[in-house]
Amino acid sequence: MFRRLVAGLMLIAALPAHGQISQLLPKPDAAATQEETAAQVRERLQGWLKEAREEFARLDDPTAESKLPEGIGPTEFAERRRDVQQTIISVERQLKSLTTVAEAAESAKKAAAMLESWKGFVEGPPYSVLWIDDLRNQRDVATERHATSASTLKLFEDRLNESAEEAKGADEAYRLASGVSARNPGAADAAWRMDAARLRSRSISARIGVFTLLAAQQRELLAEAGSRLAFVAKQLAQIESRAFLSDDDLTQVRKSTAIRQAALTKEGEELRKRYNAALSSRRKLESQSTDE
Repeated sequence: MFRRLVAGLMLIAALPAHGQISQLLPKPDAAATQEETAAQVRERLQGWLKEAREEFARLDDPTAESKLPEGIGPTEFAERRRDVQQTIISVERQLKSLTTVAEAAESAKKAAAMLESWKGFVEGPPYSVLWIDDLRNQRDVATERHATSASTLKLFEDRLNESAEEAKGADEAYRLASGVSARNPGAADAAWRMDAARLRSRSISARIGVFTLLAAQQRELLAEAGSRLAFVAKQLAQIESRAFLSDDDLTQVRKSTAIRQAALTKEGEELRKRYNAALSSRRKLESQSTDE
């Protein structure tokens, strides 16, 4: 099982920027040697979800603990219930993320095409300094988005690595539990623990699928931000050194300054009103306290 999870992670690292969604998930079955289509991925996940919900309903039954095999305590029962619940949450998240990854990939593709197709402004110089200022603001926004996507991607990749390490332990636990159950075919507690180990591995696999898709989405967002940043830089390179300040620009600057000044004045008046009201209330309370 762990080998399948690691194989999925290695596949992610080797994918192109706009890989198919079906390539982004670890394969659940050893027999699955062919790449799944998006529809097959959804079908598989929905099967996992159905199984997990049915298992959770059994575990959530008020009489479930009373039906446990001898030797299975409340701690093991609670852990199994938690694993199944986490599987439900993770699979539901994956099903939603399939759509968001596709949307992010499409946006990244469009941004790259826009960068590639842009050949320069139709308008000739000189160029308005306000226009340049607006492009610089766009560059700042694109830079921030690029940095945010890069740091978020690093976070998801770290979580993937952590989950892969956890999967090693889960795989070994399942192997050991399977061996115990095989040597004791009539032991209900051994069979129960083997199935619990299988559900733990399923929970980790589902979680890895979530972080796989989240990382894939961030790669697309990072690619989009990089294209938009390069696009704005390309625009600025054409006009930044050929700017002028027109009369219309001066009028716009004065108008914007006046609007900001009016907003600050209004805010100051509101603060004074609140301060005076608070001061009046305080004096009233102090007066009442003195009278008493």
